[in-house]
Amino acid sequence: MLEQHPDELLLFYNSKFVNDRKMYAHAESNFKHVRAFDVARQPIKGTLLEEIAMRLDLPLSELLRESDGTIPNLGNDSDYIKIIQHNPDMLRTPIAISDTKAIIVESPGDFSKV
Repeated sequence: MLEQHPDELLLFYNSKFVNDRKMYAHAESNFKHVRAFDVARQPIKGTLLEEIAMRLDLPLSELLRESDGTIPNLGNDSDYIKIIQHNPDMLRTPIAISDTKAIIVESPGDFSKV
């Protein structure tokens, strides 16, 4: 379960990606309380992935980056969880979660949505 302070922004990002590092820096400079999780360095538990998907209101399959323009249809959530856990670069990041909203961040302006 993701527990957070009402004023806290949770940010899941991948330090291997330049855009993610930029979004992390933007969040740090624009939000008072940011708790960041670098998915390239911190393993993500399956229950946390399920909660992130639930907060985003997306199926786990839509948390995968499109490597060639398509997302594989694996059929069940446990397969998607295993793919992301074994290859965190496949997780679409950054993901910002406030106490009321969750989004996949594509530009600095998206932070105004949380």
